[in-house]
Amino acid sequence: MKAETRAKLSAILTLKGEKLQEALRALPKEEYNSLLLFGVIEDLEGRGKPPEVTLEQAEAMVDRELARKLADGVVDDIINNHKDALLPKLDEEYGRSPIVGDENKHRNAEGSLKYAFEYLAFAYEKVLACAYKQDEVRWIKYADGHRRPVREFRYKCQTKKRNEDNPSLVVEVVPEGNRLAVMAFRMLLSPRDYPSTK
Repeated sequence: MKAETRAKLSAILTLKGEKLQEALRALPKEEYNSLLLFGVIEDLEGRGKPPEVTLEQAEAMVDRELARKLADGVVDDIINNHKDALLPKLDEEYGRSPIVGDENKHRNAEGSLKYAFEYLAFAYEKVLACAYKQDEVRWIKYADGHRRPVREFRYKCQTKKRNEDNPSLVVEVVPEGNRLAVMAFRMLLSPRDYPSTK
């Protein structure tokens, strides 16, 4: 974040009540998103009511058209087994969770992605085709208190194994700085199909 932007946001955070609300509403989208993503607005409890984040604002933070293009690309990468093409699309936090039994050691994105592809091959042998079904926006909250929106895309898939269980591929897209990135992808099994909502 630029020094002048940081100074501007710091000045806004000294305001209280309705003045704070007005200043936050007047912020350019990128600066407002920075406050949301890093949890700064969550810290305003004692200085005035935090601004209500509408569904429209959350939707705007994860542009549907751009996110859909990214998610469709991930689906193609999975079908065609293109791990190298998928790697740069991943969120910087992807796969960095502690390893169970050794919390001081963390996985890396490349290793976690390799494991994910190995699991898909083991459980489903091969993902043959996927068709978009629906998407929705929701919030995720982290242990340190900050939160960010995620747009979750669901695809109905055909697989070589377990196809009778209606496998669905879920791709989660989040804002990351000035770009969108993939936070996670996973297969789900369902006894029923999910109707399209869009």
